[in-house]
Amino acid sequence: MRNYIEFYFDDNDKFTANIYDKNVKRVVSNKKNLLKLMQIAQKNGYHIDCEGSIRRKEDARKITQAYNRYIVRKNATRLMKNATVNSFHLIGKVLKNMKVSKKNPTLGKVVVAASIVAVLASHGIGKNNEIQASDTTSQPAIVEMVETDIPTLSEDVEIEAPAHEELEEKQEEVVEEVQEDKQQALDSMFSEDAFHYSFEDRSSKENITNAKRYEDIFEKYANRYGLDKNLLMAMAAQESSGDHYNNLRDNQPAAGIMQIEKAVHVGNQVKAYNFETGQMEYITVTQDKLNNIDSNIQIGSMILREYIENSNYNIPLAIQTYNMGPGNMNKVLNTCGDLENVDVDTMRSNPTNNTWLNYRAFLNVGDAKYVEHVFSYLGKHSNLQVMKRDTSKVSVNLANDYLQLAKQ
Repeated sequence: MRNYIEFYFDDNDKFTANIYDKNVKRVVSNKKNLLKLMQIAQKNGYHIDCEGSIRRKEDARKITQAYNRYIVRKNATRLMKNATVNSFHLIGKVLKNMKVSKKNPTLGKVVVAASIVAVLASHGIGKNNEIQASDTTSQPAIVEMVETDIPTLSEDVEIEAPAHEELEEKQEEVVEEVQEDKQQALDSMFSEDAFHYSFEDRSSKENITNAKRYEDIFEKYANRYGLDKNLLMAMAAQESSGDHYNNLRDNQPAAGIMQIEKAVHVGNQVKAYNFETGQMEYITVTQDKLNNIDSNIQIGSMILREYIENSNYNIPLAIQTYNMGPGNMNKVLNTCGDLENVDVDTMRSNPTNNTWLNYRAFLNVGDAKYVEHVFSYLGKHSNLQVMKRDTSKVSVNLANDYLQLAKQ
């Protein structure tokens, strides 16, 4: 069986990893262990795009070995700090009926050493930091192990504490682990009330800087149509690099800073609810209007507004629709629904559900990473808001897992 690592959301929507090493499958679901595995992968040139896999054997093996070394150090640190460990899986029956006196330091050290071996064995880690297979036949079955935190030893067993000097040597590692736990940024990776995506931060790139030159226009139409001006500017950065006038060529299928599709919209009406008048607004699209940067942004804002309402205020879904079109997005949702056994209306009503992201590439149209590309220009702007017609606000929190890992 080849060595590889896969990252995915399990049936309970919990982010999980499987490490396949020889004929052993290890399930990594502990948050801290999973984050460490993803950090190691990132250091080796991989950033995990929510769900993905590392298939190159040499890379997977290198990452697995580094992760195993981390697990060995982590478990050894806990043993040194607490001077005790629960290894009932392998020696529980012996320990349960035995007390080790502090007056017998030799026996105490033997038990501690045996406990370490038992714990490492229970985690599938042997010599050379490799997971040992329990079946060495030519076609071994996969041995599945689920990593969990090491429980504490029963109170009826006393083991001599290690020397004070040894504990001091491990103190810094313990402090570092505690500090990592306290980093609130990591919480977003496992937040259930956020839309998860993964892409590098492009908030300081020239594209978004160009778009922000017209911030007053974006703000005007964001207010008029109940949108987020930062989102509109991010879309302009992705659509045209924030450059209006160099995107007005006659031979181009789309026009201007918001890249309005000529064949679709010229000669037709766009409509959107106008919060300033409290009524629907209609505009017939002409080439002249597309050439004007003010009306180009207005038309793009109206199109997005209509998609947001038609998408039941699912903001990420509406953004991808702006790129692919309503018909293609329906195909994406239907394909996802069929293969994932998820109701399409349920996906529309949940703006934090990103399952459909994995099915955009099936159509081979538009930009299959459009949402991620747009969001990459938002930087620290991690919350998007739009207004319903009754002026109540609908918001979605964004969790860029790539950026959270990069902070470590």
